[in-house]
Amino acid sequence: MEMILDRFYLDEHYTRGVLRIPEKGLRFETLERKDALLTKSTNLAAIQYSKSNGPVAIPRGEYVVDLYQSKKFGGMRPILLHVPGFEEVLIHEGNYVRQTQGSILIGRSFSG
Repeated sequence: MEMILDRFYLDEHYTRGVLRIPEKGLRFETLERKDALLTKSTNLAAIQYSKSNGPVAIPRGEYVVDLYQSKKFGGMRPILLHVPGFEEVLIHEGNYVRQTQGSILIGRSFSG
């Protein structure tokens, strides 16, 4: 199943976007840490340097998604595999950028 994340609003503290699952006709609003404009092909040292200056969103690119049994969030959650410089990148519910340490937060809409 394909998931497509389009980032459309880049702020100095956070990034907003839309996660679509075309096969299921689903669409979710997303919230991530600031986009440091990293890509999957960015070398690991540059990714680590960007992260040393504060939390950032995962690099742009295509990733394999699997399901992960999350003790913290209860139940199965999508997890992105082989994300350079990041571990356990989950897609989970959330409302505030402080609730993500690199994960992609999803919700139905934004407020405020």
